[in-house]
Amino acid sequence: MRKSDKKTVKVRFEGFWDGFEPKIFLQQFPQVGESYNLVPSREYEILIFGPFQRRKIRGPLGRDRNAVHLRDGRILRSMPTPHPRRGARTLFVTGENVEPDLERTDFAIGFSRIVDNPRFLRVPIWAKRLTRHGIDPRSFVGRREPDMAWKLRPHFANYIYSHHVAHRDALFEMLSAIDAVRAPAACRSNVQPIGASLKDKLDFQKETRLTIACENEFWPGYTTEKLLEAHVTGTVPIYWGDPMVNIDFNPYSFINISNFGSLRDAKEYISDLIHNEEGIFDILSQPIFSNDKLPPCLESNVVARFFSQVFDDIAC
Repeated sequence: MRKSDKKTVKVRFEGFWDGFEPKIFLQQFPQVGESYNLVPSREYEILIFGPFQRRKIRGPLGRDRNAVHLRDGRILRSMPTPHPRRGARTLFVTGENVEPDLERTDFAIGFSRIVDNPRFLRVPIWAKRLTRHGIDPRSFVGRREPDMAWKLRPHFANYIYSHHVAHRDALFEMLSAIDAVRAPAACRSNVQPIGASLKDKLDFQKETRLTIACENEFWPGYTTEKLLEAHVTGTVPIYWGDPMVNIDFNPYSFINISNFGSLRDAKEYISDLIHNEEGIFDILSQPIFSNDKLPPCLESNVVARFFSQVFDDIAC
């Protein structure tokens, strides 16, 4: 579609991370750029907002699960309340573990398995990473050809994290009791640091046989990029996180720590598996997605229909 044929929508972005640019939104959701021309404006028609709010959050947090520790140390209880200009509608977009509240926003995009509403689109961060980096998700459909030199990779496992999380550190300790786990980031750092780019991270993972792919929180639907990146680099993912991960990802394509009664049981299983070449290559050859089908969040028509709700009746 020519730019002149696209519908124009005046927008405002706020509440995203430092360094965010509108083009990142269009990279994550290319269906938007195909049909709409988003123009930043003070007279915006849609406020597109994220979870990173500047205002201070007051009040005791206690053990409220909606308390989310953001990257710079701020704490957010739940989805922030938007304050749009009169007549503008709102779209909440998050990759953080923040449940959207559709009583306080017109539309939302996030990870949730709890929200069941036509004004909500489930697109977890791993799906956004695929589209942003131009990776065709259809390339992951079908049985894979594993790297037959997998057993010749020079290192056992990798652990690439910047912040300490108790259960994640426990997983690091468990695997380290089997063999050396390489940690190039700030958390558990034990080798030379790597660069900050995605390529640097993936190249590092390709030198190892296993990847610790562990979320910082356990919540239904909260699957980040960690599991997918472990698959992309041909490693065996050691996953711990989303209790509903099997809806999107084939449970035979990774090792799910949640399936074990204890870390000791998981350690015994992994210790045996790494010496079982047939078992390893069966995991590495499995289709990535459940039932070998693209999840709805990767179906372009599903995403396009959602954005038609958001934009069509106000676009001109």
